[in-house]
Amino acid sequence: MPRYVMASRRAGKFTRAAKEASIRSFESFSSGVIRPSAGISILKEAEPRREDARRITIFDAATENIAEIAARLPDDVILEPEYFYQPTVVQPLGLNRRRDIVAAESVSVFGADAAMLFRVRGGGEPLEHAEVILSLRNGPLTDQVSGVTDANGEVTLRFSSLYTPTFALAIPYHGFWTAAVFAPSGTTAITCSKLPSDGPQDWRHKAVGAPPVFDETLGSGIHVGVIDTGCGPHPNLAHVEDAGAVIDGLFSTAPGAGADIDSHGTHVCGIVGAQQGEKGAFAGIAPGCRLTSIRVFPDPSGASNADIAGAIDVLSMEHDVDIINMSLGGPNSSLIIGDSIIDAVERGTLCIAAAGNSGGPVEFPAQHVQCLAISAIGLLGEAPAGTLSSLRVPDAPDEIGLENLFIANFSCRGPEIELAGPGVGVISTVPERHGIEQPYAGMDGTSMASPAVAGAVAAILSRNPTYAGLQRNQARTAFAHTLARQFARDIGLRAEFQGRGVPHMGGINPVGDVSIVS
Repeated sequence: MPRYVMASRRAGKFTRAAKEASIRSFESFSSGVIRPSAGISILKEAEPRREDARRITIFDAATENIAEIAARLPDDVILEPEYFYQPTVVQPLGLNRRRDIVAAESVSVFGADAAMLFRVRGGGEPLEHAEVILSLRNGPLTDQVSGVTDANGEVTLRFSSLYTPTFALAIPYHGFWTAAVFAPSGTTAITCSKLPSDGPQDWRHKAVGAPPVFDETLGSGIHVGVIDTGCGPHPNLAHVEDAGAVIDGLFSTAPGAGADIDSHGTHVCGIVGAQQGEKGAFAGIAPGCRLTSIRVFPDPSGASNADIAGAIDVLSMEHDVDIINMSLGGPNSSLIIGDSIIDAVERGTLCIAAAGNSGGPVEFPAQHVQCLAISAIGLLGEAPAGTLSSLRVPDAPDEIGLENLFIANFSCRGPEIELAGPGVGVISTVPERHGIEQPYAGMDGTSMASPAVAGAVAAILSRNPTYAGLQRNQARTAFAHTLARQFARDIGLRAEFQGRGVPHMGGINPVGDVSIVS
């Protein structure tokens, strides 16, 4: 049966009495209507973390029951289907999942009477633990198989001979760019270009106007929360605070609950605030910020509206974060997530979200009016030829702006876009696995652009004495929102691509004051 989420409202409840009234309304309705009976089955009832916390229930029900329930719904209660949102990274996910630490191969559901051997190398050596993804086509039908290379850098992929191989990706775990090969045939050798190792800063730092001399204090005094697949382990993110996980409506702070189940969240956290660590490693844009991570993905495939809303509440209510980054999205608008966003804004928390990677309209939650929607830009020539990142350049001339910056061809665009951030060929941290110490990888997506903007905004706010003295309320959020827009630099693209432009630190003084730029 379809699953539904029901939650008490918090947005606009500014007094304790109003919050308590909303909770009572929810509990009364839930106990009277949402109870185990014919056609209704309660799956999860989240235990409230505090007396005034949002109440959330997940249940399934027959379609004919929902109309009756909705008709009786009080104003203080929100009811909607359970929606799922994905990480907004373009590079296919899979390699970094814990269950793929051992080399494994997928098999097409259409059969496996054909095979292709892939040999992946980098720096003159075989690359172990590289994921190879093979795309297949038969007319309008498509399929995909994947596997992970062994110690010799080899993997054999099996598929139906009814399909023609069209495209292959080799995704190294660490140290090399993702390589792309068109129309592979026979035994296919793929050579991956080595990632640069001249950190702590790269083109994304320059794009947001970071000082030419690395400043490890940027972002100091600002608290950034990240809602994602988890974080770490990585030594350059050892300072990240683990807020646990919200999974299937339930909150957990058990040891390891917030560890990364993929690599996406670790990459995102590194873009915001990785510290430099070893020589040549790439640091975050705001390495001095306080950084807290919370996991909402049970696996990389999707996070529910109930869990994302719960995570926003936890970060804003219990951790008092100044900024929340959400590098996730989907087509469905969620009233429950929207209520959590507005409630966070009313407590002084600025929400920033990735616009999405479909190349179409801005996805949710970025499309929410109280979220800063972030598109992805790239820099011509930054990624070597033959890499996946080098294929992100748009065809239309008007999608290339000043200083060789361009709107990524995958980036969602529209009137909701407020700012743009570096999102092509972004090098950042991934979890220590396979015996690899301090690994880094390159990824593309508005998932990368959003934390780049979050880091830049954190750096700008950290040098503003007015912001530091504001009370935690809606006016504080509005100040941060306005400052982010005022520090934006026009890069010569249409507003639907870049919004106001790319946040730029050029107007901040290292001594702690700010000169506003328009």
